[in-house]
Amino acid sequence: MNTERPLIVVVGATGIQGGSVVNQLIDTMQFSIRGLTRHTTSEAAKKQTSRGVEMVKCDLNSLDDLTRAFQGAYGVFAMTDFWQREVMANPELEVQQGRNIADAAKRTGVQHLVYSSLPDAKKISHGKYTGVLHFNNKAEVETYMKSLQLPATYVNFGYYMSNWTIDRSMYRHVEHDDYEVDMPVAASTLVPPFDALGDGGRCVVHCLRNPRATIGQSYDLAVEYMTLADMAETLSRVTRKNIRVKELTPEECTRHPIYKLTEITEMYHFIREFGYFGGRSLERTNDTFGTLLNFEDYLIENQFDKILEQ
Repeated sequence: MNTERPLIVVVGATGIQGGSVVNQLIDTMQFSIRGLTRHTTSEAAKKQTSRGVEMVKCDLNSLDDLTRAFQGAYGVFAMTDFWQREVMANPELEVQQGRNIADAAKRTGVQHLVYSSLPDAKKISHGKYTGVLHFNNKAEVETYMKSLQLPATYVNFGYYMSNWTIDRSMYRHVEHDDYEVDMPVAASTLVPPFDALGDGGRCVVHCLRNPRATIGQSYDLAVEYMTLADMAETLSRVTRKNIRVKELTPEECTRHPIYKLTEITEMYHFIREFGYFGGRSLERTNDTFGTLLNFEDYLIENQFDKILEQ
């Protein structure tokens, strides 16, 4: 009897999404895992190797590299990273990397590709928001993958909960226990919070373990919709500080270290006007993946209750 475990290849195995998938795959003890990275000697890559992951050097710009890396794989989890310096300088590179992933999966006969996509902001906004490239590029790759008729599942990661916890400096101390958080849109803007590092991997592995139900499907991954004000209120409750959102003027955005990037500011305006997922309901997501971690429990579980301690 063949006792070998099916091989899953994880593109970007040291990143947030890929790392989450690796964690969940290890927990299932059902699959062999091959992780792809440009830097196999990095501390993050060495950590994955110590956990039993076969770490392989791979450049997403090389179709040959990807073809070799996908050899023997049953499944692949793949994502492209717009925020790499070379991609931000040449955004079309992200689309080509996605095409390379698709072509390599086709060449090697991958039986289940799970691709981390995002909604098409250009299409949803009827051409108004053409500059949200980290959304639009992934949507273009998804279209290409579908044209190849790959056995694929598409997952759209929601608004990272860690956006609020990764950088303490985003909280501007006003006075006493009062803090402000800058945003380029109104506090009433709805976003779909998602625990990318925890639930991200769980949802992807659920797809890999249930191919008959999930191949050919697309899922929007988020626990619920909340306003930015709701998220600030939740943080206030957990940290026992008074946290509020300050909407920046267009002029203030041009001077802000983050929002001076048109890509980011335009994304928030797209979300405000058309919705992160284009206004789609999350009912199907909840039916498929069950209960996901909510923002308050995320903060508590990750010990962010003391994030603003002086």
